[in-house]
Amino acid sequence: MSTKETRMGRAHASAAPDQTAPTRTLRVERRSIDVVPDDERHGSPWSQFTLWFGANMQITAIVDGALAVVFGADALWAIIGLLIGNVLGGVVMALHSAQGPRLGLPQMISSRAQFGVYGAVVPLVLVILLYLGFAATGAVLAGQAVNALLHVDATWVGIIVFGALTAVIATLGYRLIHIIGRISTVVGTLGFIYLAIRLFTVHDVGSAVNVNRSRWRRSCWPSPSARAGS
Repeated sequence: MSTKETRMGRAHASAAPDQTAPTRTLRVERRSIDVVPDDERHGSPWSQFTLWFGANMQITAIVDGALAVVFGADALWAIIGLLIGNVLGGVVMALHSAQGPRLGLPQMISSRAQFGVYGAVVPLVLVILLYLGFAATGAVLAGQAVNALLHVDATWVGIIVFGALTAVIATLGYRLIHIIGRISTVVGTLGFIYLAIRLFTVHDVGSAVNVNRSRWRRSCWPSPSARAGS
C-alpha cells in the first residue's frame, strides 16, 4: 500500500463515526473550550434540530415572544417580525455552526477565526449578556412553574431546584443534553399544541387582531377630523 493510500485510509478512519467511544449517558463532561478530537465528533442534523428546537420550545421563549404584544405591537406584525428575525438569525447561526464538526471548537472560540483574538471579545461580551439574561428569565419562570407543581409559595425554592437540575445536566454533558433535547422536543410540541388549541377556543383571537390592526391604521393614517383637530 502506498503512502498516499495509507494517509487516505487514516483520514477516512478519523472521519468515520466513533465506534469505540463509551456509550454511557451519565458521564462527567471532559471537554470545555479545548479541541474535541476527531474520534469524539459525532451527531447528525436531526440531533442538532431536536437540541435547539427542544431548548426553545419552552416557557421562556413563549413569554419573550409575547413581550412584543405586551409592549403594544400588533399581534400579526409581531408574529411576522419574530418569524423574519428567527429565520435571519437561524441562517447566520447555521453557517457558523457548520464550522463545529470541522474545527472541533465551541462557537465562541471558533469566532476568533472571523474576528481575531481581540476582536472576538465584542461578540463574546454580547453573548455573555445574552446568556445571563436568558438564564435569569428562564430561572424565574421555571422557578414559578416548579413552585406551582410543588405547591410552594417561596419563589426561591423553585429557582434553586431548577438551577440545580440545570447544573447537573450540564455537568453530565453532551449525551444527556441531547437525550433531554429529544424529550423536550416532543413534550414542548405537545404543550404548544395544547396552548394553541386553548388560545383559539377560549379567546377571540380574530377580534383581537382586528382591534390592533384598526388601532395601527388610525395611528398611521388619522381621520380628516383628527388631523383638523391637531
